[in-house]
Amino acid sequence: MRKNLILILSLIYSFCFSQVNVEYDLNKAKIFLASSEIDSANYYAQKVLKADKKNIAANYIKLYIADLNKNVSDMDEVLKNLSENVDVDKATVAVYKMKKLLYEGKQTEGRNVLKNYLEEHPENYSLLLELGDQYVYANNFNEAISYFNKAVKLEPKNLQAYRRLTKLLIHLGREAECLLLLKEVIEGEVFENQHEFYYILSLAYIDLKYYDKAIESIDKALSVKPLYEYLQLKTDIRATVDEELSSYKENKQSLLKNECDGDVLKSISQFEFRNGYFNDVMTTVVSALKCKNIAEDRTYFYQVGMITSFYLHNNTVGEKYLNLLIEAHSIDSNEIFLKAITFAEKGKYKESLEYCKKAAQIKDSLLIAYLRIFLYLKLKDETNLIKELDIVKKNGNLDSTLINLKLSNGSESAVVLDFNTDYRFFQATYSFSAQDIAKIKKILKD
Repeated sequence: MRKNLILILSLIYSFCFSQVNVEYDLNKAKIFLASSEIDSANYYAQKVLKADKKNIAANYIKLYIADLNKNVSDMDEVLKNLSENVDVDKATVAVYKMKKLLYEGKQTEGRNVLKNYLEEHPENYSLLLELGDQYVYANNFNEAISYFNKAVKLEPKNLQAYRRLTKLLIHLGREAECLLLLKEVIEGEVFENQHEFYYILSLAYIDLKYYDKAIESIDKALSVKPLYEYLQLKTDIRATVDEELSSYKENKQSLLKNECDGDVLKSISQFEFRNGYFNDVMTTVVSALKCKNIAEDRTYFYQVGMITSFYLHNNTVGEKYLNLLIEAHSIDSNEIFLKAITFAEKGKYKESLEYCKKAAQIKDSLLIAYLRIFLYLKLKDETNLIKELDIVKKNGNLDSTLINLKLSNGSESAVVLDFNTDYRFFQATYSFSAQDIAKIKKILKD
């Protein structure tokens, strides 16, 4: 009896002592990891795992270190340990599984791990960003934009996805789309931490080289919360502006000497446009197009001339440059489509339809078709409306789920046809009458 009692007491003592040691070693591992003493952190994590192979915290520490060292075998071992534990965070495991596959050169399989997880858990904001980032690294920019947009829709008050979208669009040279996105965000005013929003907005404008708007945004951030990093950013913007102004003046002198340098002329026009010197831009464009040695840059100046003319509401000149771009096959249909939207918003439906047709000449799209449907309704052109709906319906692109009846501003007679695309910045909302909606539904049924 006495021997049994001693044995039981020793077992209880050993268990309690080992538990104390595990807790002590785990805390040591955490402290060393926080101090970036990786080897020591790994040593104590290993000690814990010898006593308790399923210890989640110790496995996470070892997994984090294995990831830092890109140690695939250690990652594989830890992931097996974690897979046996029902209490682990499945999202974290999915990210590390993806990373392990990436280190092994299995890019597609790695991304598929996250895709599969997100199909079951589409509400995970950080994983949507992570997968978007991975598609950026793979140069699959359309997929990246799609996942960033999903993140924006999931958490419209979170700034991270907006920052990624603006950077990517600017990198792709899709500045017009970036500006539309910024306009949508500004008008939405959805952010609680407004100073952070203005900071992100300022960074986007810097990327676009719209320094006046960048300063305006950072001033707003400073007025909400006067942080040192905001003040430093403003100083940096001022220095950049001073440097660009000096370069502009120097280039302008070259232009006065009749030096036809394409790069110089581009630099001048860019500076003038960013700073709102639109009349000067037109003078520079005319000067550039007189030069015989800028053949490769002619389409660039056509484009600048077109955009600036529309800014100045000189549609005749804008049309001239637009036609030159179409003839040269050097314009994206999206740029023309943006002009079509602008006219539609102003109620100039015939002009909008003309631009829709020009955009479609280059490349037709579902979004352009949607705008044509809207315009035919407004112009009461039922013949073309039926044709357009029939084409879209046959292509299988128009589904009844795309049509959402909503009340607008509490008015019972107003409804909205909301066309959603993967590209948030091209999301468009067109107002129709109840009669128009009934007409569309009837045509779709027929």
